[in-house]
Amino acid sequence: MANKAASYNWENPTKKELWGGDGGTEWNYQPNGPITEIIVSHGYFIDAISFKSVDGEGKVHSSDKYGGDGGTKDIFEIHWPNDYLESISGTYDTQNGEYFIRSLRFKTKQGIESKSYGHAFGKRFEYSMQNGIIVGFYGRRSNLLDAIGVYVKPYANLYCLTSRVLMLREERDIQPAHLLLNVKSYSLLPIDTEERGKYESKFYEFEGYNWKLILFPHGDKANNDGHISLFLAIDERTLNRYNNSPVYVDLKFFVLNKITNKYLTIRDTKGALMVFDKSRTVQGFSQLISLDEFQNSCNGYLVDDACAFGAEFFIVQPPSRTRQETVTLFKDPLVETHNKDRVFIQSDGKTHTWEITQFLSKGHEEVRFNAANRTWFLHIFPKGKDTPKGDFMTLYLHVNDPSIKVYVKATVRVLDQLGNESKKKEETISRWYDETEKEWDKPDITMLLSDIRGYVNVKGSLLLQIKFDVISEIK
Repeated sequence: MANKAASYNWENPTKKELWGGDGGTEWNYQPNGPITEIIVSHGYFIDAISFKSVDGEGKVHSSDKYGGDGGTKDIFEIHWPNDYLESISGTYDTQNGEYFIRSLRFKTKQGIESKSYGHAFGKRFEYSMQNGIIVGFYGRRSNLLDAIGVYVKPYANLYCLTSRVLMLREERDIQPAHLLLNVKSYSLLPIDTEERGKYESKFYEFEGYNWKLILFPHGDKANNDGHISLFLAIDERTLNRYNNSPVYVDLKFFVLNKITNKYLTIRDTKGALMVFDKSRTVQGFSQLISLDEFQNSCNGYLVDDACAFGAEFFIVQPPSRTRQETVTLFKDPLVETHNKDRVFIQSDGKTHTWEITQFLSKGHEEVRFNAANRTWFLHIFPKGKDTPKGDFMTLYLHVNDPSIKVYVKATVRVLDQLGNESKKKEETISRWYDETEKEWDKPDITMLLSDIRGYVNVKGSLLLQIKFDVISEIK
């Protein structure tokens, strides 16, 4: 299945130099997603070229074939999103007085290189997109490939959401937790959308990685439509500490309102995580805030020629570093009882019955059993445990290791010894047990002793039954 390419801006790429001849007709290929295959037909010259790409929904799209029908077909695969096309090289030469593309070779960011298609004779050309990606092609075609050129985008313009519709804006009192960039004498910053017009902060270490802010105070080149651009960049060298694994970040940007002393908070409205890796070291917004809104002194973002921008980013750990806990609830669990030689009468594995002899004369009786890999104790106090004694029978259900949280739902019954089911008396225990519970803090069941006396037979015995309906297990 193709990898999805959502949340990338493929629009408005930069057109680079065209190599080859001026014969044939024009062709143009600008996909709405990354190029995943380049199909080249070749012999002595390059006969034709075509492409495949994947859109934001993960659907694969095939281009037209640009050129003729001859030649041997080869396919160069590009494994997006872990890799992408970075450079193209080749040659062009004459045939019958016309220039055609004679050979082509492609290379990805990860250093994967295609073989040389065609025959490498003639005038050589080469283009490598530093800090960016080749996103499309254009050229001229006839029965051969007459000419070829490329469309490119820098990282900062590709890995961002440029639509204001996709940005959520809120205000808050607390300053950003990670990076805050104060700018004084803003008006003296160079008015330039090229590289020299940006400001890059120092790298700062957070959670094992080095990060910095990149500010274009007058917008970056590809999106210079009157907006400030702000990006977060990761130091590619620190990715090596974790085997170059992708870093998933919940990212917010901030602009300080100096009038209200609040921070305008800007983030992806869908809450999408930003992904940083070897091929995506810069993420952010090309259209963070319009220059008109920012420079209007009434809004408080630019006061006395000073302003402040910030970033807050929380790393979402990959599954391999996630601590997991699983709670399983067992209905009608099997229970193994103890004390069989003393008070136990019968069990069907789920319901257990004990005969407690000389019930009214005893101060305390205990029964023990195993359920869900835990040992349980049912403590019975015929005349109550605490004062005032003599009015209530109290029951306490304890587990041997309360440090491991467990849920129990159980039914406790006092049985009629003549077998009359309608006369049985029952109560339900439904609670979580953990180390916060004090052992004798509160009885699980309290019954009036006057009600219980009618269930004691002439020998002074009481039949007590327990059925576990649900027990949890946590791993």
